Amino acid sequence: MPTPGRGDAQAKLYTKSDFKKGAAVGEEANTSEDSQALAFIEGLGGKENIALLTNCATRLRVKVHYPENVAETEFFQHHGAVNVVRNGDSFQIIVGLTVPQVREEMSQHIRLPT
Repeated sequence: MPTPGRGDAQAKLYTKSDFKKGAAVGEEANTSEDSQALAFIEGLGGKENIALLTNCATRLRVKVHYPENVAETEFFQHHGAVNVVRNGDSFQIIVGLTVPQVREEMSQHIRLPT
């Protein structure tokens, strides 16, 4: 039975060695939230398309001017989101516990009040 926040997107499973390789290469840990924030802004149709940006414990809550300009769920998942819940011009991007940092970075880039 479909439930909110669960999509049809394919999930890639990683082995322990894949994880260790990623940890050894992942020296850009300090910029990951910033790059994720920039990717989410792009996926939401650019900073001009974002009307409201807030968050709860694990989700970005976004209201946009033009929902047709928002990228598909797979775009957000490729950039670290778990899933996206869509309801008209309102979107919830499920990020996880790092959502306050991602929202803060997004706010700095688009200059909306936090």
